[in-house]
Amino acid sequence: MRRQERAVMEQDKILEILEKCEVARIGFCADGRAYIVPMNFAFAVEDGGVALYFHSAVEGRKIAMLKQNPQVCFEADCSYQLIKRETACRWTAHFESVMGEGEITMLTNAAQKARALDLIMRRHGFEGAPAYTEEALRCVCVLRLAVTHMCGKQNLPG
Repeated sequence: MRRQERAVMEQDKILEILEKCEVARIGFCADGRAYIVPMNFAFAVEDGGVALYFHSAVEGRKIAMLKQNPQVCFEADCSYQLIKRETACRWTAHFESVMGEGEITMLTNAAQKARALDLIMRRHGFEGAPAYTEEALRCVCVLRLAVTHMCGKQNLPG
């Protein structure tokens, strides 16, 4: 990272930033082509590592690509504010972001899917105990991204 003074390397601080982000973008690569998809997500600290969870249709471009190559990267950002200056090359922005990489797997166990969906639903404001039919769990694809590397970056006011 060129601007080391903006680096956030402590996991607790990175997770604080990630908690503020509403959307994560996942970068897939297969057959020499890249594909980026913005997705709602949830995350959990599990066995000392971090996992991100996403829900998806069971087919489509991202599913085809991850079947070829489950290694992905991701990015999430928040707190964006453009800062205009008198000269064009002095403009900047305040922001917080997290970037990382890892491996995605598709959950197949109904209980694991329900747990991940609960995390996603609660993170985005669902109150109470979500309930899923067997059919709903069978028809949804739940993705788990096991993070192997993650770092943050921020440029905040003051």
